[in-house]
Amino acid sequence: MLVRDKIALVTGAASGIGCCIAEELLKNGVKTLISVDIHQSEPENVTKWRKEYNEVCIKYMTVDIGVVEHVKRCYQTVARDVGNLDIVVNCAGISDESNFKQVIDINLTGTVASTIEAIEVMRKDTGKGNGGIVVNVASIIGLCPVSYVPTYSATKHGLIAFTRAVAHNRDNLGIKFITICPGFTATGFGRYGSFFMEKPEVAMKKCLKLYKNQKPEAISSGLIKVMTEGKSGSVWEIDGGEWREERRLSEHRNWNSSLREHDNSLNETFELVECHTPLAEDETTDVTTSVVVSVPAVPSISGECTSSRVAVTAATVTADMSQKTRQKVTNLPTLSISGPSPPHEEFL
Repeated sequence: MLVRDKIALVTGAASGIGCCIAEELLKNGVKTLISVDIHQSEPENVTKWRKEYNEVCIKYMTVDIGVVEHVKRCYQTVARDVGNLDIVVNCAGISDESNFKQVIDINLTGTVASTIEAIEVMRKDTGKGNGGIVVNVASIIGLCPVSYVPTYSATKHGLIAFTRAVAHNRDNLGIKFITICPGFTATGFGRYGSFFMEKPEVAMKKCLKLYKNQKPEAISSGLIKVMTEGKSGSVWEIDGGEWREERRLSEHRNWNSSLREHDNSLNETFELVECHTPLAEDETTDVTTSVVVSVPAVPSISGECTSSRVAVTAATVTADMSQKTRQKVTNLPTLSISGPSPPHEEFL
């Protein structure tokens, strides 16, 4: 969609990625910008924007995104005072593993609430709005687990799933839903938060090993193009300033690198550790059964064996091994990886 002469609302717009996105919208000619953040007094960047973009209507609203009632009142005020919305960017978020409830309230519950309220204002099917676009800012950590921020990771996984689901089969709304997943970005985000069972300096070093550093401008500068050309329901990863669409989870670059490291293991003997249809040790009859296969460092596989002994139909790693049913499954003719769990940062 074209941004010029549109009405936009951005949460978390006082600093970091949200601030850069709001400014990028101003540069591209929005008619009205509603900056939403938790600060009681108007942030300095909003005052600066009013002077620099004096032809644009710029409003600031104090909203605690973690409180659903506050979010509802925000959108009620917007509908009353401004009217329609064309663009909503949900960027508010925190990282603090010592307060997991607040992380969930802001990152997931609040963003879900903001999305639902935005739909009611923007939807075309009821005649309330003119359609538009909702961009939810998740994280690259929502695409793969990181052990020292488990709650934050969970909220971002949930946000990606929610946005994809909301977009599914909802063309009648006239609203495009997009998720963006920034990698490690140089902002003040998380500065005052704690990590789970890890010292901050160690956690940050691990982050820098996992992902390329980037500035917030790398996200804001590419967003306008994705808003215009991206399909509803699409998910976009930004790492080191490079944008790419996440088409399938199995294509994630970290997962691919992990699989490459274990190519040799995948071609070796697989060990059947549990068989749901037990076979006698001397039994040679053909059978099709669900089994559990042990594969080093690849926690989830699916494949098919055409031997006369057993056909593998689905498998996941288990620690519950039955000695009587332990068999060797060798020379698998067909093996397809169907979305293995990504490696933890300790594997890289």
